Amino acid sequence: MKDLTGKKIIVLGATGGIGEGITRQLLHNGATVVALCRTDEKAQGLTSYVSDIQSGEFVPLVVNIDQPDHERKIIQSQLATQFGQFDGAIITIGAWVPLEFHSSTLQMICGIKLLEIILLVIFGP
Repeated sequence: MKDLTGKKIIVLGATGGIGEGITRQLLHNGATVVALCRTDEKAQGLTSYVSDIQSGEFVPLVVNIDQPDHERKIIQSQLATQFGQFDGAIITIGAWVPLEFHSSTLQMICGIKLLEIILLVIFGP
């Protein structure tokens, strides 16, 4: 994988098995990784899992993106204010309902400015 120093990547599903491995690799390659985690416990577990990596910057955020519109807008605003534009996204989310994914879905979910979706893995029934 190429050098990702200076790149900001958001990872949805960062605390699952695939997401954990991808987060580690992105950090090894120098990226700033914004890892969305559903609970404090999951964020702490992921923080521990990547604590030995000396490159990149790890930013765990406890966020549940499965929220009503008014709460999602608060999340969107916080992400935009704190990080501005992301260079890419890794999406490894699970769902118990069939999902359709369009290029605008990440914008709708997170309200982030995004240059490129790097990887999309959605698990479902």
